[in-house]
Amino acid sequence: MTDIPRELWAKTLALQGLRSSLATSANFWVAHLMIPNTMRADYEQILTQISERIVDAGLDILIERPGEVESYVLGRSAEKNEPLFWQIAGTNGRVAVDRLESTIYRLQMSIERDFGVHFPSFSSRSVVYKVQGTVEILRRYYPESATPNMPRQSRSATHATVPTPTRSLSAPSRSTCWGTTANSTPSCASARKRPCSASTWHPATRTRRTWTP
Repeated sequence: MTDIPRELWAKTLALQGLRSSLATSANFWVAHLMIPNTMRADYEQILTQISERIVDAGLDILIERPGEVESYVLGRSAEKNEPLFWQIAGTNGRVAVDRLESTIYRLQMSIERDFGVHFPSFSSRSVVYKVQGTVEILRRYYPESATPNMPRQSRSATHATVPTPTRSLSAPSRSTCWGTTANSTPSCASARKRPCSASTWHPATRTRRTWTP
């Protein structure tokens, strides 16, 4: 777990013609979303429905994009179960600032329940990167987590959940995850490498404009 990398998001917003200063506001939030491998064929429809749910809750979406990952660093088991990793960022919209975190929390719970997806993090304060493997694998798997612009202060914890036929690696978990336990039991989930594209959400038309940097 680490603070939202606001410098990185400021650059991302600027590249898409949006105000970079939005990323430094307390109203700015980031969601890390994982869609299970078994639902990959329907991911576009799922993402559209999730975006609609977020907007209907009063939040504004600025950017949606596939998170950058390096799948080749994963072990055989982790790669087989690798979910799609998606990033969504936005602002409080019609939600009062003092109600932002509670609104996000309720929204996260309902989306996970209704769609069978998992948010490693959905917050205006912090982000979580999850992978099945060691801390070193995590840093290699998520290039973003190893950039100089990442906040220096971070916290780490482990969640020793071994994937089973009835529990996906991307199943919801309230635990923070950075790596493995002392006995190297696999922990947490991984994400899918996707083409480097992103999109902005248009509430009026409920459509997504996509581009490739």
